[in-house]
Amino acid sequence: MINIDTVNIYYGKKYPVVCRTVFNIHKSKGNKNNDISNNTKKNIIFIKNENVKNIQVEFLNEKTPETNKKVDTSDEIFAKVLDNLLQTNLYNLTEKKKSQFVVFVQAQYNDWIDFFHYKKNKPKDIFMICDYVNKYLQLNTFMSFHFLTLSDIYIYYEMYKFFHTINGSTNTYITQYKNIFRWFRLIQSLLQNDDQQLNAYLKDKLENAVEGKVVTRFPPEPSGYLHIGHAKAAFLNSYYANLYKGKMLLRFDDTNPVLEDIKYEQSIIEDLKMLGLKYEKISYSSDYFPLLQTYCIKLIEMGKAYADDTSVDEMRNQRGDGIESVNRNNSVKHNLNIFQHMVEGDEIGQKNCIRAKIDMQCKNKCMRDPVIFRCIIDIPHHRHQYKYKCYPTYDFACPILDSLEGVTHALRTNEYSDRIEQYYWFINTLNLRKVYIYEFSRIAFVKTVMSKRKLKWFCTLICNRIFNFFFFFFFFFFRLTLFCTNNLLLWYVICYL
Repeated sequence: MINIDTVNIYYGKKYPVVCRTVFNIHKSKGNKNNDISNNTKKNIIFIKNENVKNIQVEFLNEKTPETNKKVDTSDEIFAKVLDNLLQTNLYNLTEKKKSQFVVFVQAQYNDWIDFFHYKKNKPKDIFMICDYVNKYLQLNTFMSFHFLTLSDIYIYYEMYKFFHTINGSTNTYITQYKNIFRWFRLIQSLLQNDDQQLNAYLKDKLENAVEGKVVTRFPPEPSGYLHIGHAKAAFLNSYYANLYKGKMLLRFDDTNPVLEDIKYEQSIIEDLKMLGLKYEKISYSSDYFPLLQTYCIKLIEMGKAYADDTSVDEMRNQRGDGIESVNRNNSVKHNLNIFQHMVEGDEIGQKNCIRAKIDMQCKNKCMRDPVIFRCIIDIPHHRHQYKYKCYPTYDFACPILDSLEGVTHALRTNEYSDRIEQYYWFINTLNLRKVYIYEFSRIAFVKTVMSKRKLKWFCTLICNRIFNFFFFFFFFFFRLTLFCTNNLLLWYVICYL
């Protein structure tokens, strides 16, 4: 055993969740103090230090202070040492007699660390990770053996933000990777504790949030009135901005003139004021259209976008089946020429759209060459009238504007989970500043409708029914009156004769 009295674990922005969990398991086994062993009092202390990049461990000995030393390490690496100090049998398995079990469990843990470090460099890799882990768990209850080990704890926290649920909510990861979710709930039940410090870190925290520098945004489309679902999104953006003493932006996503109207924009501003929500400034996606066209040209010049005149139905079928468009490999010069026709809104431009060239074989169908620009010439924009002939899609404009406007954390409902990979593809391909995405569950009520599209359809249907009812009522009343009037005149004629 290492001859020490106290171990100070200093951490910076990232909390040492694996080490803390090992420490909690040690306490749960009967040692309620912070002792490393039951024979000698040796303390484990977690201390926050903003100057520490990952974690720094300090070993102290009161009798021989000259042997005290500090070591820079990482959470997952020092967890192995801590397991040995606290004898929690999660990595070293001191209670297990067969040495081959020890070697296997330790090798598995090191392999999982290397796997995640190698794979999670890019946002799209999370789907590859989930595919692999989900397949691995098809015939396994735990990650390394038939009991809880350090591998389970490490992977649990790597997967936490994707599979953690609040009030029974679900997201794309939970429904798509059921084996992982089954395992996740098992580990969650095994790791339950009353550690307020750890639970506070895991609860409602924004990734890499710095006090005073957090910027959120509420980006409604002015195509309808706000409902309670929008209010939830607005309140969450405001809450986190205030929590970290940052600011919230209000940006109108006016990229589709077919649905938008100035009356909705004014109503949204009035509703936010009524709710008592304050924002730093108002911006409009349409004010960035020239810049977004520049970024579209940049993608075309990079060979990452192309013009396509495939019909809507055929394109939908091709994306579903993973079939590439015949225009996918057209020259950059040809694509730039077509895009210029789209900007001018002429006959050639109206037949085309611009699609991002990503991966038509990707399992995430949102990555199968989505449309990023399309022509709309016959409907005026409610702010710019007929100034623009082609418009960017929301999926293209959103990540670019989030990055350019200084947004640090984009809060989105989990119905957009499958679009996160696409969001980061635009960020990375255009070499823009990274924006962190925080997902929350979409609000839903029993026996009612929250979708703005469905509400609009319902209101339109009711209005039409009411109009038809009064129309036929007055028509019937008019005919009845006319009939009675004619019969009355006929009766007067008969009486007179």
